[in-house]
Amino acid sequence: MKTLARSIISLIMIFAGINPGFSSNSRINPGVVKDGISYRVNIHISKDIPYCNSYLVVVSDGKNLVAPPQVYVSGIKSYSFFEPTGAPKTSGERVADLIEVPVDFNCPDQLFTTPEVLYGPFLNDATYVFDLYPRPVNGQTP
Repeated sequence: MKTLARSIISLIMIFAGINPGFSSNSRINPGVVKDGISYRVNIHISKDIPYCNSYLVVVSDGKNLVAPPQVYVSGIKSYSFFEPTGAPKTSGERVADLIEVPVDFNCPDQLFTTPEVLYGPFLNDATYVFDLYPRPVNGQTP
């Protein structure tokens, strides 16, 4: 029951803290948008690596999110994102990362992920793939 309560609080924190900030910057209705760039973020993690706390899979331009973050769920290896655009191509960089949302500040099994960066131009109707490799922070082994 305690774990369920932590999970619920964690999800409330995630959506209350991140989605409003993202949605306030974007008033685009995804049902109307036809032009855009797709991203796929693959998470490569051994099922034997223990971890605690919650994590978000994000895609940004290095400063701001380009698509809503997604909650990382153990066992799900691929996450799809869509960035609506108004131009045939978008320049700059795109960064995929797995970000910790701390719930238990005494978590002994935290993960660290090196972000992956891709450089544009990024074309509409194309899919760009990122591969992330989370590993234990303190070098613990399974």
